[in-house]
Amino acid sequence: MNERLAEPLELRDHAQTAHMSLFHFHRTFRTITTTTPGRFFTALRISEAKRMLVRTSTSIVDVSISVGYSSLGTFTSQFTRLVGLSPGRFRSLARKFADVPVIELMNINSAPQPDGTAFHLECWVRERPDLTPGLTVIGLFPSHIAQTRPISCTVITSPGPVLIPVSRSPARVVASAISMAVEATVEQVLMETPEASIYIGRGSDVTLGDQTPLEVVYIQPRKRQLTDPPLLTAFPLLTQEDISPEQTSDRSTSATFADSP
Repeated sequence: MNERLAEPLELRDHAQTAHMSLFHFHRTFRTITTTTPGRFFTALRISEAKRMLVRTSTSIVDVSISVGYSSLGTFTSQFTRLVGLSPGRFRSLARKFADVPVIELMNINSAPQPDGTAFHLECWVRERPDLTPGLTVIGLFPSHIAQTRPISCTVITSPGPVLIPVSRSPARVVASAISMAVEATVEQVLMETPEASIYIGRGSDVTLGDQTPLEVVYIQPRKRQLTDPPLLTAFPLLTQEDISPEQTSDRSTSATFADSP
């Protein structure tokens, strides 16, 4: 797939390469990657677009063509929806903050305590594989791919517990974590360089709603694998966007960049 980003996705071709029927390939692919071939392929395209926007001076029009979009409007809409920022805004912020340590862009919630009024999901981020402290963002997403603006999000120095403000409205969410070296810069994180020392993790699916208490979600950071979908959401750049007051709980000191209600 990585070698054919500019070409139309033909599932039948991939199924034949894997010596499977179309149905069996689709089912097996989803079991291994937690998403469909089409969504995985789109994630690869947008991930490559992010790289080109950060590392090259290629025009946005040419970037869209390079990753298989014949329509600039379609590319812009898709990129904005999945990354959380438009291509132009993404490039502008990536250049502005490229050498800034991510930790300088946010407040850190290191000792979360319930306030008795807000509704929270409790997560516990376990030790990183390299046993070093990490700067870890935990977001609630509607799918197993860390894309779009998270429903709710917070940042901690891991390992440790964290309380994520959530709505009482019924919703099925996935808690996903992205952990990086505490000294990592914005560009290193966006480009997932070795210096960023990025690990990922995902907790069990959780159903939100007016229920008490919610189960505790445990997340074990690990290395990314080829079968993991790319990380699309534009953390840490989303921390620089305007945040409405209702997006953050009264006592939260965490960085929050969820969608507006």
